[in-house]
Amino acid sequence: MDFSIRELTVDDAARIAPVHVRSWQAAYRGLMDQAMLDSLSVEQRTEMWTGILSTPNEGARLVVEQGGEAVGFLVGTRSSPGTEGAAEVFSVYLDPSVWRGGIGSALLDAGVAALRAEGPTPIILWVVDGNERACRFYESRGWQFDGGRRSDPVGEQLVPHLRYRLD
Repeated sequence: MDFSIRELTVDDAARIAPVHVRSWQAAYRGLMDQAMLDSLSVEQRTEMWTGILSTPNEGARLVVEQGGEAVGFLVGTRSSPGTEGAAEVFSVYLDPSVWRGGIGSALLDAGVAALRAEGPTPIILWVVDGNERACRFYESRGWQFDGGRRSDPVGEQLVPHLRYRLD
């Protein structure tokens, strides 16, 4: 397992967009509208990530590369409205081809370290309710469901999410 983790830049937007699409299509099958998942566009995700990565962020922006290809990424911030002082991981996605190979654990650990670079802080993230694979992964890394719930619009549906916390 030879991979590297480095800072994610705006130049990586087109490299992480296909990872984002493939990850969503695999992870959210049966949890989100299938027509919406099938219609996900690498071009639209590239535009979205170009916009996000063009803005300043204090936190963590990491990409995992293996064999010269982007296979995962993580984006988080040290402060976000409504998090009661906790840092937040917004996105952590891996290409399904590298699931269960240790890369996700290394990426998440690097993201936590980056978010805590200025001192210990709790960190939250939101998981799609019913995504048992993700819940097991986070729990194996010490994260705990803290009772928080919300629903976010995704396409034409409201998708329920569970809040996980790492203290």
